[in-house]
Amino acid sequence: MILKSIGLMSGTSMDGIDAVLMETDGGSIIRSKMTASLSYSSEFKLQMRQAEFETKQAKKNVASSEIIKKSTELHAQIVKDLLKKANLQAQDIDVIGYHGQSLYHAPKDGITVQIGDGQLLSNLTNITVVNDFRSEDVRNGGQGAPLAPLYHQALAIKDSYFPVAIVNCGGISNISIINGPNEAQVTGFDTGPGNVLIDRYIRNKTSNKEFMDFNGKYGQKGSVNQEVLNKMIAIIQPFLDKDPPKSLDPNEFYLIEDFADLSIYDACATLEALTVKCIVDSVRGEIPTKWILAGGGWNNPVIMKLLKQDLVKRNHLVDIKLASEIGWDNVYMEAEIFAYLAVRSLYKLPITLAKVTGALTAALGGKIYFCQN
Repeated sequence: MILKSIGLMSGTSMDGIDAVLMETDGGSIIRSKMTASLSYSSEFKLQMRQAEFETKQAKKNVASSEIIKKSTELHAQIVKDLLKKANLQAQDIDVIGYHGQSLYHAPKDGITVQIGDGQLLSNLTNITVVNDFRSEDVRNGGQGAPLAPLYHQALAIKDSYFPVAIVNCGGISNISIINGPNEAQVTGFDTGPGNVLIDRYIRNKTSNKEFMDFNGKYGQKGSVNQEVLNKMIAIIQPFLDKDPPKSLDPNEFYLIEDFADLSIYDACATLEALTVKCIVDSVRGEIPTKWILAGGGWNNPVIMKLLKQDLVKRNHLVDIKLASEIGWDNVYMEAEIFAYLAVRSLYKLPITLAKVTGALTAALGGKIYFCQN
């Protein structure tokens, strides 16, 4: 049965919320109907960063009830905005897939923290909500991430588009390599920093007046400092050398002191080169010919240019496309994932692949909240 589902995603960049309205059966029927976005205020971004820092220090959720409530209310607002845009009522929607805001992810310690009040969101929207998508997988010994490969495979099956590598570049970059329609033909893992270090550098350098290298305006005017790049790669190398399954928390990365000696232009160019090198080097052996790119990182022309250069060196036949070029959504794909997984949760279908996350068994779903109004 095809259901109407709304997917909500606020990524590790903490710039706002993406929402998508989807019709899906939780299988290969996937129809995205409408999208919306909401940007956080500078003040709220800083509050969330502080909550992230405090949670990392405590290694548990210590976010205040006020910030959880505010975050949930903003998610309710975008649901209402999306319904208005689509000329629908709450009763027309079967479920909301609510990822929440990630503050800390340390699966080796059995910890993953995404804040958001599922019951409150259900009450505010009058719609059934599914959230907490990662905890069961972590409890079963898995990484709780990435959650994208199952959806990426569904897209590839729908369009008979494989073998293919699908790369999402958000705060953290992750890759799904889909070789066919069977579970055994899927691999997926985090590759390293996407925008997280670039964003962090810009925030620090501009005293929080800017939050990203918007459209690569700094990196395009800079040059890669190979010495600093090599030092950063050496720090990240232990992760790069690990076999999947593997996932990351943004706070596992840090900016070395050498960046203080670089211009803002060279620093951004160097960090953008780091993002690309981690993606390309994550693929061992033969590079897939087809590559599909999704996520905000590809709005940066420096990252896009460097990726194309590096992939062509590995495989001169490589064909690289933005998701939008084959009819997929390169902006709202992460929100689509949670619209899709929410329906699978209602149907008690797996929402993770044990092979991808390393869990003993596939997780069957998140927590379901029904409106109590």
